[in-house]
Amino acid sequence: MCIGARFMKQSGSHDGSESGAGEVLASVCVTAYQHVDYIEKCLESIISQKTRFNFEIVLGEDDSSDGTRDICKRFKDAHPSLISLSLNSRADVIYVAGSATGRANFLGNIARAKGRYIFFCDGDDFWTDDKKLQICVDKFEENPKISMITTRAEIKNEDLTETLGFLANYGESEKIFSPSDMVLSVSGLPISPMQTMAVRASICEQHSLARLINYGGSMHAIIHLQASLHGSCCYLPRTTAVYRHASKSSVVAKRKASSKGEKLYEWNKLWLNLMKAFSKFEPSLEKPTNEAILNRLLSLFISSNMSLTNKAKITAIFLVNVRVKFLTLWFWERLKKC
Repeated sequence: MCIGARFMKQSGSHDGSESGAGEVLASVCVTAYQHVDYIEKCLESIISQKTRFNFEIVLGEDDSSDGTRDICKRFKDAHPSLISLSLNSRADVIYVAGSATGRANFLGNIARAKGRYIFFCDGDDFWTDDKKLQICVDKFEENPKISMITTRAEIKNEDLTETLGFLANYGESEKIFSPSDMVLSVSGLPISPMQTMAVRASICEQHSLARLINYGGSMHAIIHLQASLHGSCCYLPRTTAVYRHASKSSVVAKRKASSKGEKLYEWNKLWLNLMKAFSKFEPSLEKPTNEAILNRLLSLFISSNMSLTNKAKITAIFLVNVRVKFLTLWFWERLKKC
């Protein structure tokens, strides 16, 4: 069975609530693995949200060995009507490019979510604005053309003693990013960091994600691409979350050791497969898709993290998959600017 079918979110109404009578408007999907030092702060920050509607926390625990699972069970027992907990097995982990990922956990949470709008937060991050859910849901309800919402995230070191910067800091005024902007962003840092991302649940239903997730690439990029097919992204100028940089269990920490050579090469081949698949679904976004491919190629070419042999191999693969006509026009436009 393909990954898409296994975790496909069913279409239909979202009524039925674990947080009281009435519809659940928002689902907050939390993935937890080896987060014993962080998960309590994460869950408390979501529980403290002040809303005028019902919401749920969809928590997936990926069979941690450090005590994370016990904390998740304790929170579920304390908030049985608010938290939906899935206790997963490492036997169900999905491997990508030879590495274990949290993809099965992530997709399982989405499949269980009942809300009209889906929010995300990794278990080692947390929210800092108790009105985050309310302001984002209000904006979704106000503007039906928006498929994604993002806000700023503060970057802190692991023990939270130092601010290292901000993610998604696009100024002090509200902004709208077009579908083309959203596609281009996946060649580098996506427009929205995961802990401040919110999307309409409708983009995750039926075959919406199923047709992309089997091609590889990060779930972060896949959600951005999928949202671009359904509308624009709204940036709200406020800081609502903390991204804990390079925590012991973070993707950043795990990939440092495998950032060179074959691992980086394999991850970028998967990313290219994803972009090739995506270009078939929406012809109007072919130009930004091709430009995203070229942007990624250029960043890899100047990177010191890949060998010259793998740079040559990935360049050949990338160039074969970009139309010669587009490539010619792309270089001509940049020559005119010089």
